[in-house]
Amino acid sequence: MKKKILVIPCSTQIGVEIYESLKYNKHFELFGSSHNDSDLLFGKFTKVNYPVDSEEFSNELNNIVSNNDIDIIIPAHDEYNFILQNDINYSKMIPNSNPVNATICRFKSKTYDFLSEEESCRYFIPKYFVLNDKFIKPNKGQGSRNVFHIDGEYVICDYLSGNEYTVDCFSNSQNELIYTNSRERKVVVSGISEVTSIVYDEKIIKIAHEINNKLKFSGAWFFQLKKDENGEYFLMEVSNRIAGASNINRLNGVNLTSMSLYQHLNYPISLSKQNLVNSIVRKTPSYDLQYERIYLDYDDTYLYVKDIIDKLEKEVIIITRSVKKIDIDYRVIYVSEKQSKSEIINDLGKLDSIFIDDSHKERLDVLLNCKIPVISLEEVKFLL
Repeated sequence: MKKKILVIPCSTQIGVEIYESLKYNKHFELFGSSHNDSDLLFGKFTKVNYPVDSEEFSNELNNIVSNNDIDIIIPAHDEYNFILQNDINYSKMIPNSNPVNATICRFKSKTYDFLSEEESCRYFIPKYFVLNDKFIKPNKGQGSRNVFHIDGEYVICDYLSGNEYTVDCFSNSQNELIYTNSRERKVVVSGISEVTSIVYDEKIIKIAHEINNKLKFSGAWFFQLKKDENGEYFLMEVSNRIAGASNINRLNGVNLTSMSLYQHLNYPISLSKQNLVNSIVRKTPSYDLQYERIYLDYDDTYLYVKDIIDKLEKEVIIITRSVKKIDIDYRVIYVSEKQSKSEIINDLGKLDSIFIDDSHKERLDVLLNCKIPVISLEEVKFLL
């Protein structure tokens, strides 16, 4: 039976990425909720009317959860993540929930204070202090000219003039960091990285491990760094959720959202990391792969991607475990339960070919044993 997933608020870029990560997953049924009147992606949608920090919102959410038999909630905004993980009614419904971490990550001062407790982390924490309801006035001046009232709480820290980076991470259920992907935020619009390129730096990997060792994450999380004028990395923020512009990971075989869900459900986690793309434009990512043949699963795969496959004008070979005869224009090879699809591909020839399958297990088998690109359903459209 499918697990029912509520994404809230589904209208954010994070919500869009969650939808794109799960829309073909046969194990999950997606529901969306936000303050909008409707949603173009989430067909099963419920509008909410009250602020997330209100009692009325809690009542609305309770009705949505009970009326739709929701099994899992994925907050798609930092404030929702913070409030719902600290709500005893919903915390256990959130994948890899950790109320303490959610609170630390919601406030930059708490993040810096907590990490600074560990001597090994202090070198990447910027100099900072907190201002709360203060006046700022120019050192050179007179009277009340150019005086600013700081209304609320602000973190004041060093100005970092260098390049900015997001580091997508995944920690297993034993809080061990098993995946990092560092990407430079080349073009940023409204806080979202619109153009991003993968970079590799041992210094970033070291920082990732030191943050994880202190916060002891489980599931998907990320942090952001920026360089100073001397090229040294300093921490900007940490968050225990996926980043809104993290789709480059999916194109390279790592679906952070589905991994977090499977880990939450106590399923074993394995990575099928590839190096298929190094740079993308978030809204229009694409593969640049050289191939002439497509090996393709049939059940739960072909019908979803048929229109795209037909447009690619490549040789297509269907490899299926179906016991029923398939009437289709493409060549079909039937595989027994004891056979692996990788054996078939190696026998037929794996050069200049790719493999498409909805099953992570099948993709991982082919990746490890055939060493060819493997692509899930969600990413097939990026072949065009």
